[in-house]
Amino acid sequence: MMNKWVPVKWILLTEQNHVKSDKHYTNALEFQWMLSKGTKTAMRFHTGIEWERENNMHSHTIAEVLASEVEYFNKRYNSKGFTKYWSHRKMDVLDYEFGYDTYGYTMRKHNPMPINIICPKRFACCRNGKCIHTI
Repeated sequence: MMNKWVPVKWILLTEQNHVKSDKHYTNALEFQWMLSKGTKTAMRFHTGIEWERENNMHSHTIAEVLASEVEYFNKRYNSKGFTKYWSHRKMDVLDYEFGYDTYGYTMRKHNPMPINIICPKRFACCRNGKCIHTI
C-alpha cells in the first residue's frame, strides 16, 4: 500500500533586502534539511520563490509528511524551536489548513522550485538504500 503525503505546515521565509534569489533558495533548502533532521521525519517540500523582486526576497513552502508519520512529526515539531535555523531573518510557520488555494498561491503566484524530498534516514530500510520516502 502506497502511503500518502499530507500537508502539515505552510512556511514563509523572508530575507533582508537585496539577497540574491539563488542564495535565498540555498538558505531555504538548508532550513528544510534542518527541519527534517530536527523532527527525524521524512518530508516533502513544495516551494515557490519571489524570484524577480530582490527587494522583497521571500519564499513560501508547503511541508508534507507521510500520513503514517503525521503524529510523530507533530510530537517532534511541537517540542523543538526551529527559529534558530532561520535566525536574524523573518519566518512564519502556520499549521496547514485545507480549503484554501495554498498550493496555487505557493506554486503559481511565486516561481516554483523542484519538489524537494528529504529523508533523515530514521528507518533501517532508508539507511540500507531501500528508502520508502524517495520512491
